[in-house]
Amino acid sequence: MICMQWQKDFVEWLDLNVTYSYASPESLSVQDELDVINAASSGDICAVIDNLQSGTDFGARVASESGASHIIFTNFPGAIPGTNTYLEMITYNTRQLMEGIETYGYKQGGIQELESQISGLELQRNGSLVVAAMFGILTCVFFVMYKKK
Repeated sequence: MICMQWQKDFVEWLDLNVTYSYASPESLSVQDELDVINAASSGDICAVIDNLQSGTDFGARVASESGASHIIFTNFPGAIPGTNTYLEMITYNTRQLMEGIETYGYKQGGIQELESQISGLELQRNGSLVVAAMFGILTCVFFVMYKKK
């Protein structure tokens, strides 16, 4: 996972692997942004976790470009309806995490299914090309035989 550094401790406390963390988006240099994007492009990332209070546009863009889920945590009780206490806030963040990971798994399953369908269509296309080529060759052979008569 990639996460905003203010959420890193919580994510690691949940015993999840944070492969990269980043500072608040307004303090990121262009190189910092490229580093985050490169980390997300490694293919090992299932989620980008943002902090609501520090902005979510950057994380949304990284998640979208990498195919990862975009998860938004809050670090203040009451910032989201139903998170009036600290415990409700942690419950909300944990629910967001579980739903984000589930969504990623669902998307990956859908992608694998589509890749399988593409594979099957490529096989059909290649078979059709072979049959068409054989038909073309046979047509030429029959035409030459007809002309020789």
